[in-house]
Amino acid sequence: MDIFLIFRITILILIGFYLARSDLRRNVIPDKITYPIIILGFIFNFIQFGVSTKLIIAYLILLGLYFFFVLTYMFIKSLSISQTIGGGDVKFTLLIASLLPFYPISSNQIFIIKVLVITVIILFVMVVIKRLSLWISHKAPNSKLFLDSNINEIKVTLVPILWISAIISLFL
Repeated sequence: MDIFLIFRITILILIGFYLARSDLRRNVIPDKITYPIIILGFIFNFIQFGVSTKLIIAYLILLGLYFFFVLTYMFIKSLSISQTIGGGDVKFTLLIASLLPFYPISSNQIFIIKVLVITVIILFVMVVIKRLSLWISHKAPNSKLFLDSNINEIKVTLVPILWISAIISLFL
């Protein structure tokens, strides 16, 4: 395996762990960490790939995804409903895509799309489990299945799910 690729994956795993932990504890993704890593990822890509058609297409797809997330964030915020995606989630997605635009590096597979598909699958499973638990608690209100926890109060943050999806995507 290329030493450059190992370095990128190591940065993603370590920084991703720190940002996922930060998102779980404080609901904050620090800009002073994400922006330098995003810029570092872009520099790595230009050093490794130069200005290639493959990289330009990946960045155009990334730009489209970025604007999709920003519009989704603005739409949810305008409806004044509970926030499901925030600016930190968008920045972390950009961070993943800038560090590893393709995986493995020699393939034409755009890594962030694989990560987002796995993220959607994980979120779908979480929604099914939540709905199932609500149904069970409605049918059996005296059940000790949830150990007196309120399923509606469980906080879901997206950065840890994106980070786990990125790690799973590295092995698929």
